[in-house]
Amino acid sequence: KIMNNVIKAYRDVGIIHGDLNEYNVILNPSDRKVYIIDWPQWIPRNHVLARKLLLRDIKYIGKFFKKKYGYQPIYPDII
Repeated sequence: KIMNNVIKAYRDVGIIHGDLNEYNVILNPSDRKVYIIDWPQWIPRNHVLARKLLLRDIKYIGKFFKKKYGYQPIYPDII
C-alpha cells in the first residue's frame, strides 16, 4: 500500500515525497489505510534530483521493512 501511494504520487500527480521514511507513514488500524505525511519537501517529477530522491525514498522504506519485519519488498518499475 505504501508503494501504491508512492506510485500514485509519481505517476498521477507528478511529485516525489523527497524524505520518505518510516516516520512519515501512518497506518490506520481500523481500515488498514496507509497515509504518507510530511510533504513540505516534495519535488516535481521533472526536477533534476527527482530520480535520485525517488530511489532513495524507496530504498529507505525497503530497509525499514527488512529490518522490522524481515521482508524485502519487490518494487515495480515506476520510473
